[in-house]
Amino acid sequence: MKKMIIILFLFCTVTLAWSGNAVLSLKWDAPVTNANPKQTCLTDLAGFNLYISHDDGVTWNLLQKLLLKDSNCKDLGVTSNTSCGNYPTCSYSVTEPEGVYKFKVTAYDNAEKPNESKDSNVVAKTFKDTQKPAGCLNLR
Repeated sequence: MKKMIIILFLFCTVTLAWSGNAVLSLKWDAPVTNANPKQTCLTDLAGFNLYISHDDGVTWNLLQKLLLKDSNCKDLGVTSNTSCGNYPTCSYSVTEPEGVYKFKVTAYDNAEKPNESKDSNVVAKTFKDTQKPAGCLNLR
């Protein structure tokens, strides 16, 4: 059974959509090596699982299962310091209503029963609706 080493760091930016929902752009560096003692090159990365927590990380729900080909991964020249090449940088946009959310990502391979990596770091974001109406004046 292969195990993958995960070096996923989430970076994010937040923009507000017109509907009052926030759009969060998550970005991470995909792994290039397996989690074995020799850290051999990862050749069977299949995709990523994106998890969300609505309760400060007490429970996690699978938000999206992303195939590698659908993960918008690009080689931006992030050096892995291995002979396996650069870390591909991947991204995915999430739209959520006002609230506090935490996100994390794992990688999985294409084994019959996929091996899942350790969790990435956790990113916490608060989405606020900035288009609330002004208070009433001259209440009688």
